[in-house]
Amino acid sequence: MRTRACCLCVVLLAVLIVFPGVPTQNYGREDNRTTPTPAPTTISTQDPVIGTWSWTMFDKSKTIYYTFTADGKYSTSDSISASSEQGTWEK
Repeated sequence: MRTRACCLCVVLLAVLIVFPGVPTQNYGREDNRTTPTPAPTTISTQDPVIGTWSWTMFDKSKTIYYTFTADGKYSTSDSISASSEQGTWEK
């Protein structure tokens, strides 16, 4: 009987060490699962596509850059070749 009680205590202690708490409860600590959203300091009136966007190949062999300007032009380039493509865009 005493051996069985000892084994039960060891198993219970192991379970408490492996599973110390429910991960969905906060217990007064800051919740690290949410990403804070920064508040905008100014409201922009320009199109959100304006700027430079990049896309890296899955094997990380090169990165392609797309630049859109407010005057309706765009250009593409990549991190390997010196050539680029230019054109126009509209909303």
